Amino acid sequence: MDPEISAQFEETRRHVDVATEETRRQFEEATGDMRRHVNVATEETRRHFDVVAEGMRSDIRLVAGGVSSLAERVDRLGENLREEIRETRRDVTALLTASYTDLDRRMRHLEGDR
Repeated sequence: MDPEISAQFEETRRHVDVATEETRRQFEEATGDMRRHVNVATEETRRHFDVVAEGMRSDIRLVAGGVSSLAERVDRLGENLREEIRETRRDVTALLTASYTDLDRRMRHLEGDR
């Protein structure tokens, strides 16, 4: 090969090697910057998620307490209603017994008059 062409070839090769190395260095630097940025964003997202999750836990505890309190009130109301129904049944039974007793007495009295 012609020495001049060979020299130009070597010069071109060195230039390509330098450009390749510079490109590789820039790529690694950019990749490193991107990784750092992703890591920072990941940590920020995690912190934000933790704050939101803790807020949700607090809200859930509050709702659970309200549901528990409401369940107790419903249970008490149900027991009160059952007791009122029992009392009403006793009162109605007593009234019916008294009415039938009085009706029976009157019927016997009328039948006795014949």
